[in-house]
Amino acid sequence: MKKIIIFAGLVYVSSLIISCGKRATPLVTPPDLADKVAGTYFLKSLSTSGTVQQPITISGGSASLKRAGNSLDQVELAIGFLIRTAVRDSSSYDSKIFNLRQSGDTIYLYTGGTKIATCYKEEIIANRYNFKTSLINFIGKKGF
Repeated sequence: MKKIIIFAGLVYVSSLIISCGKRATPLVTPPDLADKVAGTYFLKSLSTSGTVQQPITISGGSASLKRAGNSLDQVELAIGFLIRTAVRDSSSYDSKIFNLRQSGDTIYLYTGGTKIATCYKEEIIANRYNFKTSLINFIGKKGF
């Protein structure tokens, strides 16, 4: 009987030691990056990418970022603007889904492994954004 009590005590002490050594991993809620960048950004500048950058006169251009579905780290970027030339005016619109990554206070928009745009404070800067059949650069300031 004494051996059974000693054995039961050893099992109990051993289980206490093992359970104390394993700490439960706390659940970490990922940051809601989509909420941080969501909004309308009014375009301050827009140009084409390539060997010769051609300035484009724009009117009423904006880029809108909104959460893609329920995702915390994906946004839909919708960009539209009116192009004014000497010959005619035309409007253009495009929309794509991007993944978000954060480094410090800066949030980046990625497609695959390619960084497309940077959001910092109230501004978005995009370089070589694939807009329909052209690559464009733009800077937008967040509006209210």
